[in-house]
Amino acid sequence: MRKIQRPVSKCIFCGIRYANSKEDYWPKWLQPHLPKASPYTLFVTEGSEPRKINARVKGAPTEQTIEVVCKLCNNGWMSRIQNAASAHLKPYSTVGRTMSQTVQEVIATWATIFTMVIEFYDPKLVMATDQDRHAMPFTAKSFSKPPPDWRIYMTRLRSNDEADWFHTGAWPRSEEGELDRALFTRIHFGTVGLIVVRLPGPYQVGYAGLDELCHQSGLHRIWPSQLGTIEFARGLSAKKFLFIASLMRQTMLALYAGH
Repeated sequence: MRKIQRPVSKCIFCGIRYANSKEDYWPKWLQPHLPKASPYTLFVTEGSEPRKINARVKGAPTEQTIEVVCKLCNNGWMSRIQNAASAHLKPYSTVGRTMSQTVQEVIATWATIFTMVIEFYDPKLVMATDQDRHAMPFTAKSFSKPPPDWRIYMTRLRSNDEADWFHTGAWPRSEEGELDRALFTRIHFGTVGLIVVRLPGPYQVGYAGLDELCHQSGLHRIWPSQLGTIEFARGLSAKKFLFIASLMRQTMLALYAGH
């Protein structure tokens, strides 16, 4: 099996400096709490094409890194977002039952950065646009926020020992521009469950259905925030969260199938 190749030469966020800094898939502040059941990581990419690409990399899945950002971005504004998010997600097993709008936006921004980085493990699955990525860096005290046309959902899970992320994308067969691409990322670790979705222009009518599905299933939309303060009910099981995420992904793909 092949090794993961370096996907880009320039930083995916500033687009100016070389991507010479190793960014962790799972941040260092989470790694001590995550399982390390395997001495290696297996990356698998499957699609409509009749092929599968496997990459076997030494080290546990929670310890993998990728070179897609520059040192200035990684050690600057990205580090500040990590620090702000970790204050509310660490220790992840004690995520509060209530969350202010400010905290929702911090966690949503962290989930956005996470998604924009991990999708480069296979450049064919890069669905975020250059415009979205280049808008993320900031130098002032205020935090950057996720793109306005993205949706991010969160739920509280019952404590579990799993850590996993899944990323997929879609685009119309008749279109090839990056603005027509959709993305779906599921992230869960400990008691945290996050889902990140981007639907392009004409497909954004599908957001209403995703909002309703999440509302009925116990997930809150944290970006754009619907409530000033959200209150998490009794945590979902990891199995139910994965089932809801699967339904959301199928709903997204059905939008494309219908056009």
